[in-house]
Amino acid sequence: MRPLRLTMSAFGPYAGKTELSLEQLGTRGLYLVTGDTGAGKTTIFDAITFALFGEASGDSRTADMLRSKYADAGTPTLVELVFVYAGKTYKVRRSPEYERPAKRGDKLVTQKAEAELTLPDGRVMTGLKDVDARVQDILGVTRKQFSRIAMIAQGEFRRLLQANTKERMEIFRGIFKTEGYATLQQQLKNEASRSREHCAALQQSVQQYVSGLRCEAEDPLASRVELAREGRLPSDEILPLLEQLLAQDEQAAVALEESLNRTEQQLDAVGQKLRDAAARAERESQKKAVQENLEQAEQRQQAVQSTAQEAQALLPQAEEAKRQKVILEQQLPRYEELEQKQADLRQTNQAIQRREKELSDTKNRLSTLAEELTVMQTEAGSLGDVSVALAEARHREEQLHLQKTTIQNLQRQLTDYGKLLDRLARAQEAYVAARETAEQRQAEYVHKNRAFLDAQAGILARDLTEGQPCPVCGSLHHPVLAEASAEAPDQAAVELAKQAADQASQETSEKSAAAAALRGQQESQEAALVEALRVQFAKAGEEELQTIDPRKQERPNVLIVLALGVPMDVLQQQKHLTYLIRTADDQLRTLSDQLKTLEKKQQRRRSLDKTIPEKLEKQKQTTDELQALEKTLAGETARRDALQTQIRQLTEQLPFEDRKTVEEHIQKLVQKAQEVEKQNEAARQALEDVQKQIEGLQGQKKTLEEQLLALPVCDVEALQAEQEAAQQKRSQLTEKQRQLAVYQNNHRSVRDNFSKQSQALTAAEHRYQWVKALYETASGTISGKEKITLETYIQTTYFDRILNRANVRLMVMSDGQYELKRRELPGNRKSQSGLDLDVIDHYNGSERSADTLSGGEAFLASLALALGLSDEVQASAGGIRLDTLFVDEGFGSLSENALELAMKALTGLSEGNRLVGIISHVSELKERIDRQIVVTKDRTGGSRAEIIK
Repeated sequence: MRPLRLTMSAFGPYAGKTELSLEQLGTRGLYLVTGDTGAGKTTIFDAITFALFGEASGDSRTADMLRSKYADAGTPTLVELVFVYAGKTYKVRRSPEYERPAKRGDKLVTQKAEAELTLPDGRVMTGLKDVDARVQDILGVTRKQFSRIAMIAQGEFRRLLQANTKERMEIFRGIFKTEGYATLQQQLKNEASRSREHCAALQQSVQQYVSGLRCEAEDPLASRVELAREGRLPSDEILPLLEQLLAQDEQAAVALEESLNRTEQQLDAVGQKLRDAAARAERESQKKAVQENLEQAEQRQQAVQSTAQEAQALLPQAEEAKRQKVILEQQLPRYEELEQKQADLRQTNQAIQRREKELSDTKNRLSTLAEELTVMQTEAGSLGDVSVALAEARHREEQLHLQKTTIQNLQRQLTDYGKLLDRLARAQEAYVAARETAEQRQAEYVHKNRAFLDAQAGILARDLTEGQPCPVCGSLHHPVLAEASAEAPDQAAVELAKQAADQASQETSEKSAAAAALRGQQESQEAALVEALRVQFAKAGEEELQTIDPRKQERPNVLIVLALGVPMDVLQQQKHLTYLIRTADDQLRTLSDQLKTLEKKQQRRRSLDKTIPEKLEKQKQTTDELQALEKTLAGETARRDALQTQIRQLTEQLPFEDRKTVEEHIQKLVQKAQEVEKQNEAARQALEDVQKQIEGLQGQKKTLEEQLLALPVCDVEALQAEQEAAQQKRSQLTEKQRQLAVYQNNHRSVRDNFSKQSQALTAAEHRYQWVKALYETASGTISGKEKITLETYIQTTYFDRILNRANVRLMVMSDGQYELKRRELPGNRKSQSGLDLDVIDHYNGSERSADTLSGGEAFLASLALALGLSDEVQASAGGIRLDTLFVDEGFGSLSENALELAMKALTGLSEGNRLVGIISHVSELKERIDRQIVVTKDRTGGSRAEIIK
C-alpha cells in the first residue's frame, strides 16, 4: 500500500484544508517529515490511519477527538486518501462524529460519522461498517497491525527492548493474537478447579449416604453402624457391613412372614364361625317377617274376593252398550251423506254470491266502455287528417335548413374573399415598395457609374504631359485637365451597385406578377359571389333586406347595387347574410313548435284509430260474458233449492242432529263398556295376585325353616373376643414387617448409592490428577521447572523470528558489534520467563542484559527490534505488502557515526519499492534527506504542511 494523495480538513492541528500530493515523494527511498514540536508531524500518519480504519494510529485519541480546535465552525472535518495497492487505485473519504453549529439558531448539532470508498472500477461504497470491512479485506490487516507495520512510533521500540517477559507477553498478545492460548490456560485452570470441587462433592455425597444408615439399637451390628455413620469405620469395611445388615434383614423378614400367615389362618376360622352365627340370626329374623306378611295376605284375599263378585254383576250393562254402539255405527253413512249435501249447499251459496258480484261488475264495465267509445269517436272526428299538414311543415323545414346552409356557405366564401382582398392589398403595397426600391437602386448605380467614369478621366489626366498625345483623343494640348475625385468609387463598388439594381428590378417583376395573379383570383371570386348573392337576395326579397339597418331611412336596393357592378362591400354583405340566417332561425323555431304540435296530434289520431276498434271488440266480448253469467246464475239457484229440500228430509229421518253428536254418543258407550270390563279384570287379577303371594310366602317360610336346621348354635361373644385378640397380634406383626422393610430399603439404598458413588469418586480423582498435571504444564507452575506458560512458549517462536529479522539491521547499524538474543535460562525459577532479552557484544565476546545498553546503543537496538517486529507482523498477516513506513523520532540521541549507520540501515530498508518517512526535527537529517514534508505552525493558530523536493 502506497499513499498517493492526502487531503485533511479541520483535522487535528490543521485548521483549514491541507492537500499533500505524496506522489511527489516518489516510490522508494527516504523522505523527512520535519517541523516544530507539536506542529502535527505525526498527525499525517494519524490522518492516513483514520482514512483507512476510522481510528487514529494510537489508542490515546478516539475518532470524536480529531476535529481541529482552530477550525471555523463552517469548515467540515474530513480526511481523503488516494492510495494504490496491488497496482489498483482506491480513494477513501471519512469524517468523524463531531459537534458543529446548527445552520439555524445558536444550538450545536452532532455531525454523524461518514465513510465512502471508491473502488478501481468506479463503484462507490458507503457506510462505516461496509467501508471498514472492505478496507481491511483489501489490505489484509487490522488497525493495530497496520500501526505496528507502517509506524515505528516514538518510544514504542525502546519499551519493547527494555520490557520483561510479562510485559512482552502483553505486547505480543495484542500483536500476534495469542490470547487464545492464555484462554486455554485459564480454561485448564477452571477445569482443574471444577474437577477438584467435583471430587470433594462426591466424597461428601458418599459420607451423606453412609450417615443415613439405620438399624435397631439392640441389633448386634449397631456399634459398627454407629462408627460408619460417624465416618470412623474404614471405607473397605463399609460395604461388607451393609451386606451383613441386608442378610440379617432377610432372615427376620422370613420369620415375620411365617407368624403372620399363622395369625391369618386363625382369623379366617373365627371369622367363618361368626359368619355362620350371623346367618342364623338373619334367617330367624326373615322367618318372622315372612309369617307376618302371610297373615296380612290372607286378610287381603277375603277383601279382593268381595270386590270381584261386585264387578261380575256389572257385565250385562257392558253388553247392552256394545249393542247400541253397533246400531249407531250402521247409521253413520247417512250422516256422511247429510254432511256432503250441507257442504254442497255452502259451496253453491258461495258460487251464487260470486256470480251475482261478477254480473254487477260486468254491467259496470259495459257502461264504462260505452262512455269511453263515445268520447274517443268524438275526439277522432275533431282531429281530422293531420298527415297532410305535417308533411307540408316538414317540407318547409327542409327548405329552411337548405337555405341556411347555402347562406352559411356564402358567409365562408365572403370571409375567404375578404382574406384574398387583404392579400391583394399587401401584394400591391409590396409591389409599390419594390418598385420604389428598384428605382432608388437604379439611380444609385447610374450615379456611381458616372462617378467611376469621371474618376477614370482624372486618372488619365494625371499622366498627360503637354506636347504628348492624349491616349483617348490624341490631342497634344491639354488646356483643362480632368481632376480625379478622392471619393470616387472603384469598379467593384460599381459592380455591386449594378447587381443591387438588377436584383431590385427582378424583385419588382416578381412582386408585380404576384399582385397580378392575386388580382385575377379576386376578380374571379367576386364574379362568382355576386352571382350567388344576387340569386340568394332575389329569393329572400327586398323587403327583408331593408330591415338590416333600420336607422337608415333610404337605402339602395342590394340587387340594383350588384347589378350596377359597384365594388362589393364584404362587411355589408356579411350583415345581409347574417340577417337572413337569423330570420331563417326564427322561422325554424316557429316551425319546430308547429311540428311538435302536429306530431302529437298525429300520434293521438293513430292511437285512437287503434284503440276504438279494440274497445268495440271488448264491448262485444263483455256483452257475451254478461249473458253467460246470467245463464250460469239461474242454474246455480235451481241447484241450491234442490239441496235444501234433500237436507230437510234427511234431518227428519235421523235420531241425532249431526254425525259429530252420534260419534260422541258412540264413544260414551264404548267407554262405559270398557270401564265395566276393566273393573272385572282388575278384580280378577288382584285375586290371582294375592293367591300367588300367599303361595310364595308359604314357600319362603318352609325354606327358612330348613336352613335354620342346617346352621349350628354358637357363643358369639366368645368368638368375638378370640377374633379381637388375633387382629391385635396381626397388627403387631404387620408393624414389625413395615419397620423391617424400612430398614431393608435403607440398607439396600445405602449399599447401592455407596457402591455407585465410590466408583464415580475413583474416576473423578483419576481425572483430576491428569487435568491438574496438564494445567500446571500449560501455566508453567511445575515445581523445579522453568516458568514458561503455553502462551509464552508460542510467543517465543514469534520472538525468535523477530530477533532474526532485527539482527540483520542491528549488525549493520552497530557496525557488526551487537546482536540480540533471547535468554533461554531464567535468572529466577520463581518468576515467569522465556521472553527476556540479552545482547551479545562481538567486540569483547560478552553477553549481557539488553537493559545495560547506552542511550544511543539502546536506540539502535530498539529501532532494529521495531523494524524486525514490523517485518514479522507483515509476514504473519498473510503476505500483505505495505510500501510505506514511518519512523518517529529518537535520532537525536545518536552520535554522528551511529546516525550514519542508522541511515545506512534505513536506506537499505527503502530499497526496492519501499518508501520510508522519518518523523524528526533533527537538523542533521534535514541536510541528509532532500525530500521533505515541512510542517509549520501559524501564528493565528493551526498548522500547515508542504512538500519540498
